[in-house]
Amino acid sequence: MWYNAPETLLLQEGKEASVAELRDRLVRSRRQTLLHTYRAVLVPTLRSPATWLFCLIYLAAAGILLAAGKSSDVIIQSALLAGTLLFVLLTIPLTARSPSAAQEETPVEASGRLWIQLAILLVFLLLTLYRSMVFSQTEPPSLAQIPVLTPFVRFLGALPSIAVNPVVYFVLPAAALLVAGVHWREMGFGRGYRSWAVTVLWGVPYLTMIVINLFTGGLSFPELLGRVIRNSLQNGFFEEFFFRGALMSRLSRLLGPAWGLVLSSLAFGFWHLGVNATMFHGNYLQAAAFSCLS
Repeated sequence: MWYNAPETLLLQEGKEASVAELRDRLVRSRRQTLLHTYRAVLVPTLRSPATWLFCLIYLAAAGILLAAGKSSDVIIQSALLAGTLLFVLLTIPLTARSPSAAQEETPVEASGRLWIQLAILLVFLLLTLYRSMVFSQTEPPSLAQIPVLTPFVRFLGALPSIAVNPVVYFVLPAAALLVAGVHWREMGFGRGYRSWAVTVLWGVPYLTMIVINLFTGGLSFPELLGRVIRNSLQNGFFEEFFFRGALMSRLSRLLGPAWGLVLSSLAFGFWHLGVNATMFHGNYLQAAAFSCLS
């Protein structure tokens, strides 16, 4: 069968060439798909007025802190922003096929219901913001004694945060939204969001810092476990639900994804106004600027 060797060799080379060509086509197809995914997300984002409004607010906030001599805060927050943008770029391909509330058409008759849902969330937002100010003792004198509200907030402040936060950030807002006609899947509780993949990706920097602290002795395992439990039960999931699952989804349905993202992010920043005011000795202008940067 030696005389068939050249033909066999040619067939083998042809198969190898076909495999190589298919592999090359697959690589090109994946690259084109990736570029299309980034283009579909980034182009509308960069063209949105919401993006440029956020940039202007960010620059104005940085200018306020620089004028006050807080250049270190601006540098640190700018570095964190750069890292955040890098992880945003890595997240885009992971969530390319995820469902979006903003993709659903909002009938005119449904917009009124959405505004009611947004008003409900605004009530809880202002309540928890005022609670934060009272807790950090940074509320303005004019807001120091509000009938009914101040005693109620002080009562909440006397209770453990591990019991109060889940209720005011999740249980009550979720119940109110369900009564107002919101479905669980509209608030992020549905299939296809790639939550675990995104969690693993964004958890890398924190896991790296945890490992470093554990190996250098900066943090013991019981301390780490305690912090994880406290953060999970006090903040973490419950804040993400309120600002992303509830607030951002309502804003996105009403105003579009870019406005939903920008406005909910600014709301989250200003929500820390009371805590940030303690860092700037009660200077609310600088605290507001830092809230925008962070």
